[in-house]
Amino acid sequence: MLAALAGCGQQGPVADAPLHATQVIARINGSDVSMLQYQLALRKAGVDSPTEMVRQEVVDKLIDRELAVQQALEQQLERRPEVLTQLEEARRDVLARAWAADIAGAAPRPEENEAASYFSDHPELFTRRKIYRLREVALLGTLPQMAEVKTRLAGGEPLTDTLEWLRREEDGFKDQIVIRAAEQLPIESLPRLDATAEGKAAIFESARGVIVYQVLAAQPAPLSWDAARPIILAYLTKQAGKRAVVAETEHLRRGADISLVRDFAHPRPGATL
Repeated sequence: MLAALAGCGQQGPVADAPLHATQVIARINGSDVSMLQYQLALRKAGVDSPTEMVRQEVVDKLIDRELAVQQALEQQLERRPEVLTQLEEARRDVLARAWAADIAGAAPRPEENEAASYFSDHPELFTRRKIYRLREVALLGTLPQMAEVKTRLAGGEPLTDTLEWLRREEDGFKDQIVIRAAEQLPIESLPRLDATAEGKAAIFESARGVIVYQVLAAQPAPLSWDAARPIILAYLTKQAGKRAVVAETEHLRRGADISLVRDFAHPRPGATL
């Protein structure tokens, strides 16, 4: 446990003291750093069980930040128009996220039968789940040779030959070897990848361009219902929350008096132009 620094007139760390979110863990020139700030910093870093080294690093960063904040306030930087705007934008972002979290948290939880249906409807994610070794080629939609690339690949030309030709014309594309579990790939690509033989390539178009996956190897790694159940329930809960936020946002839009001016005017539900 991180020792509490400075409290009740004590100097130095207090060993084995119980820690609470509001407890002070450090005091810098009379300003406090709380356990809640420390916990938030860990969450932002994606750390669940920090080592002693990580704990100290996080505390040091919080101390450095507090020193910088104190200097900024001393120099009255918060009065600058651009700083005021950023502070207000940060406040609005936090409030908007808090509202969305409340709406998502109140959404109905998925039933067991929904999870079971999802399990049976997506065998590529579960019973036929694989770990793929792929050659991943990402081509931007603005690539001048895009039409020719599609023609060559659709005609059965080996991917290596197509890329060799493309490199002579244009080198603005990404070509890399990656290892991806099924759940790390776009879900809409899985049925085709599942059916693609090793050595063959599958082409996928998106709004941004084209991604080509050449299957170099595919190792079966199925997930049982018992293993998949909590994952599916968590996913369906998250999706239900997202839908609830979208629905409530649209409801608020329809009831709001929204005015857009000049070049920003465009027809939207609930808008007054």
